[in-house]
Amino acid sequence: MTFSTYLDVAISLVFVFFTISMFVSGIVELINAFWEQRSRLLQLALQKILDAPGTATIFNRFWDHPLVRVKKQRYYKSDKPISYLNAESFSTVVLDLLTPGIAPPPAGITASAHLLDTLRATVANPANNPALTPLIELVRPLLNRSNTLAQFKKNLECWYDGYMEQVSGWYIS
Repeated sequence: MTFSTYLDVAISLVFVFFTISMFVSGIVELINAFWEQRSRLLQLALQKILDAPGTATIFNRFWDHPLVRVKKQRYYKSDKPISYLNAESFSTVVLDLLTPGIAPPPAGITASAHLLDTLRATVANPANNPALTPLIELVRPLLNRSNTLAQFKKNLECWYDGYMEQVSGWYIS
């Protein structure tokens, strides 16, 4: 046998392996889409970081927030839950949950500085709203490292992206 014969066999085997692996990946994605596995995993991951064990108050408020609810897809007469939430949406909803109904800033103070001050006050006094304690514990170290609201949002979004990378490992295994 010549070298070209071995090369033909090797290329054929690689092609067959590639074709079969694409087919199997497609079937796995179809099954997971049918069972809404990604959505359940996202809900589980968010519930893990937002709620204390045995409670579901912050997660429910988060999941029912208008910025999250609008991302649900409407099929026929039911909603298909979301299976992906980007970091910017996550940080925006977290800020809204921690500073609901914030008053307009006083004269001479920017809106972002006022929001950051309100956020710091909320984090400094978790006893005022014990339901937010898991969320406050999550953002406290990120807030302590931030001098501006933009820096806090960036830190929160980077943390969330890293956490979602870990969650994607749950999905694969």
